[in-house]
Amino acid sequence: MLTGGAVLAAVLALALQETLGNLFAGIALHMEETYEIGDVIHSGDFMGVVESVSWRATRLRGFNNQRVVVPNSVIARDRLEIFPRNNLNARTISVSVDYHVAPATVIGILTQVAAHVDGVARELPCFARVGGFGDSAVVYEIKYFTRDYSARDRIDADIRKAVWYALRRNGIEMPFPIRAFQPYTPPSGEHQLTPEETVRRLREVDVLDPLSDQELQSIAAALRVHFYSKGEAILRHGTAGDSMFVVHSGMVVVRLPDDSMTGWHQVAQLGPGSVFGEMALLTGEMRAADVVAMTDVVALEIGKESLQPIIASHPDLAGAISHQIMLRKEHLDSLRGESPEEIELTLMSRIRSYFGL
Repeated sequence: MLTGGAVLAAVLALALQETLGNLFAGIALHMEETYEIGDVIHSGDFMGVVESVSWRATRLRGFNNQRVVVPNSVIARDRLEIFPRNNLNARTISVSVDYHVAPATVIGILTQVAAHVDGVARELPCFARVGGFGDSAVVYEIKYFTRDYSARDRIDADIRKAVWYALRRNGIEMPFPIRAFQPYTPPSGEHQLTPEETVRRLREVDVLDPLSDQELQSIAAALRVHFYSKGEAILRHGTAGDSMFVVHSGMVVVRLPDDSMTGWHQVAQLGPGSVFGEMALLTGEMRAADVVAMTDVVALEIGKESLQPIIASHPDLAGAISHQIMLRKEHLDSLRGESPEEIELTLMSRIRSYFGL
C-alpha cells in the first residue's frame, strides 16, 4: 500500500505537470528567441500580434482587437507560424475578371494598382498571375509583400477597392456568377473584327493581291481568329500544316535553329499586315521556321479549305499567286540559285498539284 507521503507526492506531481510544462516551454522559447514582441504568430486556432511573453504564457492581440492568452506548452506542442514584424511577409489575394479581357491587360492593371497601396513593401515587387478559371470569370492572384502583417486585412481591402476603381476606369467588368440558358452571341470586344475590317486586312497581304473583293470576303467568312500571349509559339519548325497566318495586331519573330541546334537564329520580325506560313498553305510544305509571339498577338488563320474552291474555279490564280510568292524571295531559301522564271514555274506546278488542278 502507498504511504500518505507517496500519495501526496503523486497528487502534487499531477497538479504541477501543466505548470512545469508551461515553465519549461517558456524557458525554451526565451532561450531560442523564437518570436519577439510585435511579431504575428499563428498557433492552432490562435493568431495575433505578440504583446508579451512570460514563463507561463504568451499574450496576443487578435485581429478583432481581442486579447488571447496562449499557454506556452500549447505553443511548444503545436505547429507554429511566425510573421516577423521586420520581415517581408508575403500575402496573396484573388480577383475575378471577365473572360473577354486579355490576361496581359488585366495583369498589368492589377500589378500597377497593388504596388501603390499603402502598406505594400517597395523592396520586393508585387505581381499578378492567372490563378484559375471559374464558371463566370478568370481568377487572378495578386501577391504582395508587407512588413506589417498585422495590417493584412486592411491592405487586402485597400487593394481590392483600388482594383475595382482601376478596372472600372478601363471599362473592365468583375462578373458575378450567372446560371442561364440562352443562345451564345460572341461579344463585340476589343478584338472582334467586322467583315469590312477583315477584308481590309487581307487586302494588305501581297500573296492575296490577285483575289477580288468578293473572293476575299469568302475567305474572311471562313478564317479563324487566334489569340497568343507573349512568348507563345505559333508555328514550330518541321511540323505539318495547311494554313497561313496574317498578323492583325502585335509582333512575332521568325527564327531558325542555329548550327549547334541548341539556340536560335532570328530571321525576321513581323507586325500587323504581315503574313507567315504561306508555303504550307499553298504547297503543303512542312513549316520552315519557328514563329513566336513577341507581344500579345491576334492572328488570322486562313486554311486550305477556304482557298481551294476559289483556286478550283479560277485555275489561272495559281500562276498569279506563285508570281507574288516569287517576289518574296527571302522566303524561298530552298530554291536559291534558280532563275525567277524557274522559281515561278516550280511554284505554280506545286500549287496546282497541291490543290488538285
